[in-house]
Amino acid sequence: MLGWGLDHNHPLAHFAEAGVFLLLFSIGLGFSLDDLKCLGRNLVMGGAVQMALVTVLVALLMHSC
Repeated sequence: MLGWGLDHNHPLAHFAEAGVFLLLFSIGLGFSLDDLKCLGRNLVMGGAVQMALVTVLVALLMHSC
């Protein structure tokens, strides 16, 4: 579409995927189960709102192309 990014056969694509995996893993290590329980409803609602907004934004961008 925009010509950004790498094709899946490019060697850097593997490093990018590994980097994302390690970043998400390290962020996950920073949260304990007790911390997540305290956040509870706010965490779920915040995630749902974020997903809805991103979905609408992407739909609008794709519709305008």
